[in-house]
Amino acid sequence: MTADCRKHKKRCGRDGIRIMDNGNKKTKVLIIDDDPYISEMYLLKFKEAGFDVGGGL
Repeated sequence: MTADCRKHKKRCGRDGIRIMDNGNKKTKVLIIDDDPYISEMYLLKFKEAGFDVGGGL
């Protein structure tokens, strides 16, 4: 857990990504990166965490 998550008592994943409660809606994330490997890595990471993910280069 990151210091920011502890300080503000926010819900964070084990990797320190801040998770906001959106009720029943899935939070949408858009990933834009010029490196396809990095983009795909984050796309999978956020999908596994339950986010609605889109990507672009």
